[in-house]
Amino acid sequence: MVISPGYTFLAGLVYFLGFLPAAWFWYRILNWLGQEVTFFRALRAYCIGQLGKYVPGKAWVVILRTSLVQGEQVQPAMAAAGVFLETLTMMSVGGVLAVLYLIINLRGNPQLFWLAVGLFVIVTLPTLPPFFRPILRFIARKGKREEVVVAIEKLGFARLAQGWLAMVLLWTAYGLSLSLTLQSLGMKGAMMLSLLPNMVAAVSLATVAGFLVLFLPGGLGAREVVLIAVLVPALGDQVVCSSGISSVELLAVIGAGLLRVIWLITEIVVAGVFWLTLVIGTFFRLPGVTGRLQKDAPSPEPCGIEAQK
Repeated sequence: MVISPGYTFLAGLVYFLGFLPAAWFWYRILNWLGQEVTFFRALRAYCIGQLGKYVPGKAWVVILRTSLVQGEQVQPAMAAAGVFLETLTMMSVGGVLAVLYLIINLRGNPQLFWLAVGLFVIVTLPTLPPFFRPILRFIARKGKREEVVVAIEKLGFARLAQGWLAMVLLWTAYGLSLSLTLQSLGMKGAMMLSLLPNMVAAVSLATVAGFLVLFLPGGLGAREVVLIAVLVPALGDQVVCSSGISSVELLAVIGAGLLRVIWLITEIVVAGVFWLTLVIGTFFRLPGVTGRLQKDAPSPEPCGIEAQK
């Protein structure tokens, strides 16, 4: 079996591009709640925080992202609430996409259908304004931030819709990443546009299921089981691979495992790059560094006019 390094690289790159809509929505939530943070800072916190999901309980996602954006202009509790709202919106949209796909294409599999419906209800209710507004009001009043209380009232369905659109882009990127992964295994037709809804539904349902199994790091095992269960009927019986994989079941198993590896490596590399920017930025802000750099810098030579004077 030969795995194409080019397609695996593209699968990782597209997966990273899927981070951008989610990080943007979290950044917008923080701004709507009166928290002043730049998009780069929010993106950096989002990417580094991805590694927190591999700690059972997934609490480290919230801890990392909150700690990397908090400051004088960012209330930690509000940053954490924004993480929950962004993450649950992501999972809610994933549940909707999976349900729609299963209704249209896999009516003969009621187990997967009701699993998708149940996951959708669980993750969607907390993202609706009547549910999350009272929680945010309580947090704002505890922090004595009345201006934030006013901002919370503006956080309604219209702004939530922006998050839903952003998450559709995220799940499309994740589905495309799965397609590229299968293409790297030599599956002919993996990049066909008609197959993309299958990929989006498979990866969204699997990710949502893995997210809700809190005791498993990164949903390890649970995500792969659901992904394989959706991929096998979605791909059909006519699977042709140039790498010698002869059955759809084997392709689904290997594809699910390879996708896990590609996504994990991508998360580590991206988090490492952003962590390096944080370390470098911290170094140049250290007391004495700026003065030392200015002291070591050569003084400018006088221009010719000044010399003549």
